[in-house]
Amino acid sequence: MTSHALPRVETLDACHLAPEDALQCALLLHAVWPADAAPGAAPAPLADLPAFGGLPSQHPERHIARTADGAIGAHALTFARNISVGGARETIMALAGVAVRSDLRGRGWGRLVAEAAFARVKSGAFAWSLFQTKKPGFYAKLGCREIGNLVVNSLAANPRDSAFWDDYAIVYPAAASPEGVIDLLGPGY
Repeated sequence: MTSHALPRVETLDACHLAPEDALQCALLLHAVWPADAAPGAAPAPLADLPAFGGLPSQHPERHIARTADGAIGAHALTFARNISVGGARETIMALAGVAVRSDLRGRGWGRLVAEAAFARVKSGAFAWSLFQTKKPGFYAKLGCREIGNLVVNSLAANPRDSAFWDDYAIVYPAAASPEGVIDLLGPGY
């Protein structure tokens, strides 16, 4: 097996993606999470996916890495999210849609796009990031940690139910220490 150099990561304004890039992102997300779609269904356009709406006021960015032929091989989405932590409002960086093509997994592509996403926190644009995952070990290697806070959506029909569906709520950096109930003030992502 030959060694391949890792690509550079591009950061794109998620509200103004080229149509081909939008389609490739949608196809990658659909390939990674096909259970989110009806059997046999084509991927929904990104604008139709609620968690990936990309409102300009959220300053959404897509962090992508391309293969040598220009195809998107890895993706992460970040955006500003207004939440409440222990009753105090703040704006944090949301991370969603970290996805890597199956043939590129285990080769550092996920780390590349996640680190590009976390650069928004490192730059001071956000104090911390909050997201959910089924793979906390991957994120721990990147300086994240699991939190035990209840994460809810007070605007939901059942406002005390968890707003996250994955097993772990994660913060970046690991030093972030939100105290109390975290209210997403909207649906999970």
